[in-house]
Amino acid sequence: MSIRWGIDFQNGKQYGGEVTEEYKGAVLATREKNYYDDSDFYAVVWDEESQRVKSVNYASTRYGGGGDATVDATPEVLEKAKAFLAPIITRAAIGEDQARYDKQVREFKEFHTGTPARVTRTIKSRKQGVIPEGYEGVLVWQGPGYAYHDPPQYGVKNTEGRCVFVSGKDLVYAGAEPTEEEVRLPLTLEKDYERILAKVTEDLKSAKGYHLGNYHATVSSHPGLVVL
Repeated sequence: MSIRWGIDFQNGKQYGGEVTEEYKGAVLATREKNYYDDSDFYAVVWDEESQRVKSVNYASTRYGGGGDATVDATPEVLEKAKAFLAPIITRAAIGEDQARYDKQVREFKEFHTGTPARVTRTIKSRKQGVIPEGYEGVLVWQGPGYAYHDPPQYGVKNTEGRCVFVSGKDLVYAGAEPTEEEVRLPLTLEKDYERILAKVTEDLKSAKGYHLGNYHATVSSHPGLVVL
């Protein structure tokens, strides 16, 4: 089949006018997007003119008209879709892994009890005296800021036993950078692209149109990583 316009998607019957057909032999998968009250129906197709995989909305419960769609992708179309999607899936995987790495590094340096920290400016306090810029210690206490939107307050104890209380905005992480064993090194396009592309290509060898539709939906939902 294909996408057929002028056919009621609910019962497969013609509802008036001329029936037209698009993407014959190029429909990889069909999908449904559910909303609170309605649903949109779309097909994932190979578009020969633009040489890319794309989504085509063919019906909705929000309005009358539209059409229906049937998966009918030929083996040749499947191969074209795989070749198109492989580098996109690779870039998405690298982007996701980079984001996970960055999150790990941030969490590693996140302030908590035992974190080494350094004061970033000289602070003059009536109760604590002068806390010099560069004062270093280990966080031993955490409490709320003075006002609702203020960052937390931290108790910072140095090696001489002095403990001062400083706002989080005046502290920076002062410990050693994480080692390769503690967090994974970030993936880079130059370093890992070919390796991951080869794996993705191998994984796609047995993929059917349904799988390719899933891949398309997955990578399409990651703004900033890929544009489809």
